[in-house]
Amino acid sequence: MAPKEDSNEHGAGGEVNANNSDTDQTGEPSNAKPASTDHAAATTEATKADKQELIVEYARLLYSRVEDKLEAEDPYCKVANMHSLLISSAQRWDYKDIDAFHSDYITLYHGLLGNSSELARRVGMEQWQFEIAGRFWWPFCYKLPTQEKRQAYLREVVELVKDEERTPYDLYHTARKLRKVYDPEVDLDTDWVEEDELESAMAYMG
Repeated sequence: MAPKEDSNEHGAGGEVNANNSDTDQTGEPSNAKPASTDHAAATTEATKADKQELIVEYARLLYSRVEDKLEAEDPYCKVANMHSLLISSAQRWDYKDIDAFHSDYITLYHGLLGNSSELARRVGMEQWQFEIAGRFWWPFCYKLPTQEKRQAYLREVVELVKDEERTPYDLYHTARKLRKVYDPEVDLDTDWVEEDELESAMAYMG
């Protein structure tokens, strides 16, 4: 006896029939599961890859800030070249944290811009402002429960740092409150930068 042809699976010419059991009436898979997103859906502390992604984004945001302010003073694109090197290094995972990024930043701007030029002084002041702020927010950015929230927190904090009227203490406490916005479950009384670390940062600023 010839095998019975499965009319639900194939139509004429062996084409897949629209009534395939794996699809619903709209033609979409009836039991399909949404494709998993990237690590933005994570609910644990940031992985190494997550942290590196944040540092790359941070490097780009800092470059955008400095370029917007100093482009007219940099006809030879020295600042652009410097930031290109920094972003490339971040993409190679050369920096384990924000401090390592800023350490390299200092070395590069002294080497590429010189120590006495006005451009170097202006770039140095911008870098210094962001370096100090990083001591406040970075330790808790990567503790947020998802990468999507970490990225949003990062972008919002960078906007805060751009405000040159903010004092370091004001920035610290504003970033602290913002941390609670992105992670309502966190207990800020036990899970934030220690006061001695804050005092150390203040002393560094002179």
